[in-house]
Amino acid sequence: MGEVLYWAPNVAVKNNSLIEIDTKEAIGGYSIVLQGLDQNGNPLRLEKTIEIIE
Repeated sequence: MGEVLYWAPNVAVKNNSLIEIDTKEAIGGYSIVLQGLDQNGNPLRLEKTIEIIE
């Protein structure tokens, strides 16, 4: 498992929310994992891989 760049255990988001983080000069590949509960208490999980090239 790699380093954690951003951890926010109590983020409330709505449709089309944007979360920005500063990766400094951390060029490379990253796995993004978002986990939480929807408004009805159902678990949600989203995974995406990105590549920072500049």
